[in-house]
Amino acid sequence: VLSDDPKATEVNITEGDLSSFSIHVLEDPARAVDQMLAAIDMTDPVQFGELVTLRGRSELDSNFAPGDTLILQTVWQADQVAEQPLIVFVHLSNEAGEWFAGWDRLDVNPESWGIGDVFVLNHELVIPADAPPGIYKVTAGWYSPVTGTRLIIGQSQDVTLLGEIEIES
Repeated sequence: VLSDDPKATEVNITEGDLSSFSIHVLEDPARAVDQMLAAIDMTDPVQFGELVTLRGRSELDSNFAPGDTLILQTVWQADQVAEQPLIVFVHLSNEAGEWFAGWDRLDVNPESWGIGDVFVLNHELVIPADAPPGIYKVTAGWYSPVTGTRLIIGQSQDVTLLGEIEIES
């Protein structure tokens, strides 16, 4: 059903009994982004290489078992248009810094970013079945898939800590 009303803010499309979805036209995109960000844990912004800033993340569950899936959303804001391909990563490592699981990809083309664009990424990390019990760090960062060079935070750091989880046996 399409409305002829120019002030309509929602269009519902239904195809038989098989599927239904809504398209929402935002009259005030900035307000919608503010509402979305209000539902996310807004830590201090963390800027990577003057290109992109971490604006927040969803709350992390604290306890997991081997084989569980850690699900996390991160909110990013483009600070500049990137001139090269980029990959964002979320990694899980033990207290010794050993990598146990990771999510490396980017579903948003950085060359198409507009300055100030905000995007949300969904990350799913499967806890390995052989992960020993302990405390694990969840970190995020960015790198060039061409050179492998990571974007830097401040003077020398190349990852930010998103939180810690415990893997129980």
